[in-house]
Amino acid sequence: MIKMIKSKKGISPLIATVLILGFTVALAAVIMTWGTKFTKDIQEGTSKSATSQIACAQDVVLNIKGVCIGATGDYKITVANDGTADVEKFKVRLYESQTKADSVDGSGNFPLTSFGIGDITATPSTLGLSVKKVELIPTIKVEGAEVTCAQNTATFGDTSGSAITTPC
Repeated sequence: MIKMIKSKKGISPLIATVLILGFTVALAAVIMTWGTKFTKDIQEGTSKSATSQIACAQDVVLNIKGVCIGATGDYKITVANDGTADVEKFKVRLYESQTKADSVDGSGNFPLTSFGIGDITATPSTLGLSVKKVELIPTIKVEGAEVTCAQNTATFGDTSGSAITTPC
């Protein structure tokens, strides 16, 4: 009589099930760790952005009192900070027309404290620019970071009007 020898090939169903469950648990742990970090990062970024936007909307109120031109072609802008946030610096846009403008950093005694009045000097980088409109874009500090408040732009003059020629 011939005995048949069974050859065992592969793994038993019990071991296969345990291995599949182990891989599934390990994969779930990796995805949960990544997902938690990802959502936390998004939440922090959204929170910082919302805090900055609220600070700009509530704490920044600017009023340009006047603009004059100096003997050297510099523009002196007198601005009142009627808000509760100190303004760290200003970006100044000088318009000759709707399509021709110059953007420069304003210089002055910064920060412009809340409920204070200060003078900002802006020198056009384009020679011969006949300025008709001035815009001030403030930058404040929120939680130690500088935030530009573009929605709180203060404006003086009009591009369809006459040039600013008042001497300082």
